[in-house]
Amino acid sequence: MARSGTSSSIARGAVGLLSTQPFTWAASVLTTALLPHYLGEAGFGELAVITTVTALGGALASLGMQDYMRRRVAMQPARTAVDASAAILLVTIAAAFIAVTLFLALPLLGFHDGERAAIGIALCGMVVLAAQGVVMAVLVGQERHARYAWLNALSA
Repeated sequence: MARSGTSSSIARGAVGLLSTQPFTWAASVLTTALLPHYLGEAGFGELAVITTVTALGGALASLGMQDYMRRRVAMQPARTAVDASAAILLVTIAAAFIAVTLFLALPLLGFHDGERAAIGIALCGMVVLAAQGVVMAVLVGQERHARYAWLNALSA
């Protein structure tokens, strides 16, 4: 199958990304407007801390694999299945290790037992999002922008 031109790839990617914008905007507006109201001051503060901890853990667990996979898939598309499988496995193992370590260490740093369930759920999400990041990088490397956009919108 021959690849189409650069301009048509860019146009398809732009249409795919723009088609999901209403969904991501709606999710952002609803989250921004409703979440503080329902969680209250203390709950929203806990959410901010938990989100920050899991974001830092996820960034550490990703090992820069997303940027690497984008380039690797674009340069060597024949090896995509093997490389993507290995990257997903590596990132998932690293994220799981970091999640378990954080889950065990955070109570020692002053997190209360009441927050433990929320931390556990957030850390499980961190593992899933680390693997999803590799999948999304592969989609960008393959120039499947519409699929990338819809996966991004669904995760929002």
